[in-house]
Amino acid sequence: MKPVVKIKFSNGAGNNIFQYVYARMLAESIGGVLSHPALPVLGIKANTVKFNSKYPVVEVNGSSKNPVNYHQILKNKKVVNYDLRIYPEDFTLYTPILDEIRSWFPAVERINVDDLCFHLRLGDRLIMQSTYKEENFVSTQDFIKAIDSFNFRKLHIVTDMPVWRPIFAGDVDSFVFHRGVKPESRIDSQTAASYFNTLYEGLMQYDPIVRVGNSVQSDFEYMRGFDKILFQHGTLSWWAAALSYASEVALLGRWRGSKNINLGWTDILGWRQWGRLTAPSHELKDRHLAQLAKQHGLRTFVETGTRGGAALEALSGQFDKMYSVELIESAYNKVKTKLRNHKHIKLYCGDSAKVLPEIMKEIKEPTLFWLDAHDGRKHTPILDELKSILPSKLHHVIAIDDLRYFGTEKAYPTVDTITELVKQLQPSAYISFKFDSIRIML
Repeated sequence: MKPVVKIKFSNGAGNNIFQYVYARMLAESIGGVLSHPALPVLGIKANTVKFNSKYPVVEVNGSSKNPVNYHQILKNKKVVNYDLRIYPEDFTLYTPILDEIRSWFPAVERINVDDLCFHLRLGDRLIMQSTYKEENFVSTQDFIKAIDSFNFRKLHIVTDMPVWRPIFAGDVDSFVFHRGVKPESRIDSQTAASYFNTLYEGLMQYDPIVRVGNSVQSDFEYMRGFDKILFQHGTLSWWAAALSYASEVALLGRWRGSKNINLGWTDILGWRQWGRLTAPSHELKDRHLAQLAKQHGLRTFVETGTRGGAALEALSGQFDKMYSVELIESAYNKVKTKLRNHKHIKLYCGDSAKVLPEIMKEIKEPTLFWLDAHDGRKHTPILDELKSILPSKLHHVIAIDDLRYFGTEKAYPTVDTITELVKQLQPSAYISFKFDSIRIML
């Protein structure tokens, strides 16, 4: 008499793997039975089971426009039937148990350790207007730079394009992809053809081995056989790389434009970003800080740059004492009212370079410092902040936000300058970089 977790698949084999894996995780967490369609890409047959009448049915409908807290659903372990229509594209759900997930599917031998496999996912995206927006556009030179960042013998291109040759506008009109694009969302066919032809010309300089016209399952198994994998923002290639044991994986940091999907920040060992620098979501930053606190047993939190107080709210349950400094008085007053019931949070209004030395007098235990004070990109007090913290004899952890700005914006010192200051004041400190932050362990 077990509850049933039923998953409905959408378009796209990569999306279906996300949906299947999450539904299986949920079913196992509540001791339930998974009901699902066939998943040919992984050789999984359909298993359709009726809901158990003993339990109520809870519908979960999630999308980029209707976000769902997938972590919370797993955490609740609510024993009910679940009817899922979801898009759980959040790497933090899967990476903690990735080895277990890998064990669910047939292993594929890693047969190519010298060559580079590049998944060129175009298809319907070739004709989408959104592909050509400035914030989303990836040029031929961007692809070439990413390819050249690998040390490889031969380039293999796996693509969902119907042909591999120069094309014309009429070809674009005749192409049928796995997903349709509404006329109002399409780019003109000549622009699409010109873009592909430029890509084709640039990539042919590598004399690549090209796979075109194969089944999705065949391409998926083929990609999993490589030790070096490059892709843009395809969920199929994400899973091909995640389920393999590839030692070097590069994925586009800006995943699908402005959508709140964090896959571009996947932190599996050996993975890295390529393309223009981006910032992770606030949710991912908060999760990162919570993990740092848990890993180092920290129960005190100091933040510079309060803004709207979102980080304080999100992390309030993680700490016994929290301090935050905000420069702008109006913002300070709003947050003070907003967080008035949080007695363990102490707010300050002022320049963090001047206020932080006063806070340090109260710090008696190892603390997590989140340094995010800046006046846009015009000024950052980071060097003065570090001079207040680094002389401490306690084992603090410091995370500095907006790594992408350091050395690229006039107001921000270089990473080398930060490193030199740390080594000068704390020679034994360990410095690392993750999720657009500089991390310093004292």
